[in-house]
Amino acid sequence: MNASQTAAGRPAPAGGADEVAVGPGELLATAGRPGRQYLVVVEGSIEARGQKGERRLRAGDTSGWQEMWVGGLSPETLVTRTAARLLVVGRAQFRAFAAIAGARPQPEADRVRRGPDLDLTA
Repeated sequence: MNASQTAAGRPAPAGGADEVAVGPGELLATAGRPGRQYLVVVEGSIEARGQKGERRLRAGDTSGWQEMWVGGLSPETLVTRTAARLLVVGRAQFRAFAAIAGARPQPEADRVRRGPDLDLTA
């Protein structure tokens, strides 16, 4: 394995995202606590429980964008239902991505008025 590969021998994710393997039943985030990471599910299944109900995250699904973009508390508790492989971006890495892109978070009033989509071209 070299620096450009993960432990699984796959090419390493670009830009500082970490590839992490976790077992079933792992607590990844707790509703009402500060969000600490942006997650992309590569393989496996995660249960998300919050005030809006329950949902299941599968390969290609993400969680934590809003908390990383504007800060704030996690709206959901995330627990792995199966063994899972995730791409994880911490707060410092996420801010570095935004800085490289020249993007800035939208003020709360703009976000609510415009909906959940964020303008990364601002």
